[in-house]
Parts: sequence; structure tokens; C-alpha cells
Amino acid sequence: MYNQLQETEEIAKSASARANYNEQYSRKNNIKLHGIPENKGEQLLEVVNEILTEVGVAIEENEVMAIHRIPGQKDRPRPILVKLRNNEAKSKVMRKRTAIKSLSTNGNTGVKITDDVTRQNTELISRLLMDERITAAWYFNGSIYGQNGGRRIKFDIYDDIEKKTRKR
Repeated sequence: MYNQLQETEEIAKSASARANYNEQYSRKNNIKLHGIPENKGEQLLEVVNEILTEVGVAIEENEVMAIHRIPGQKDRPRPILVKLRNNEAKSKVMRKRTAIKSLSTNGNTGVKITDDVTRQNTELISRLLMDERITAAWYFNGSIYGQNGGRRIKFDIYDDIEKKTRKR
């Protein structure tokens, strides 16, 4: 019975990890813009391009598959989710991430752009950052990485941080 329970647990973890991977893969070309004030009847592509042109980049209409506001934190403007057609379009925008962060929009500072990361991957990054062995954690190209000393380590949602950070 115990062996069967362990086997079932491993199958469930594997299925959950694959589902997380597939969900993250489906978000691969998505970006989120935070801190952009909301206006009734706004044309989101125009709003986004207004900010992007200030840093020397723009998104063409044919590069956008979908663009809309998503639920966010109370008392803050809802983030804008942009689903782009390909990674090339996303990369040209993400390269301007630092410049975008330094912008001020309509008197409001704090505009930022982020990758669209799954909840499980966001939680993994948080766990890694709380661990004293990890000096930095980030998302890149569908995966989560952590810095341990001079080593960059790729993590998955069910990895044991202790085992992965041991010197080999």
C-alpha cells in the first residue's frame, strides 16, 4: 500500500510539473505592463505604444495576438497583458525593460514590464529568494534559475533546493 501511494504521488508530481511547463510554454510570448493608468474606452495598443515609443520601440498591430487588462491588486490600475505573435517581438520590447521602468506616465512613476510567469513558477522564485544559499533567482525562456555562489542552477517546481545547491 505504501509503495502504491509513493508511486501515485510521483505520478501526480510529474503530471503537475508537466502541466506547469505547458502553461508556461503557452505564455512564452506574453508580457505584462504594470502601473499604467486606466481610462474608459482606452485603446490598449495605442496606450502601450505611447510608452514604448518613448524608449525607441513599438509593437505593430500584426505582432499582437491579444491585448487586454487582467485582474490586479486593489487600488492600483489593472495590468495589461499583451500576447505577442512571436518571441522576436517580445525580445525587442523586453530589451527596453530598464528604460521603461525609469519612465513616468501621466505623472505616475512605477511603470514596469514583466514576463507572464505561472503562479507555481512565481512561488518557486519566491522560495528560492528566501533561501540563504540562493543570491538571485529569475525567469528566463520558460525556466527558473537560481544563483548559488558562482553557479547558475535550473530549478523545477518540485526540486529539493538543498540537494540542488550542494557542491558537486
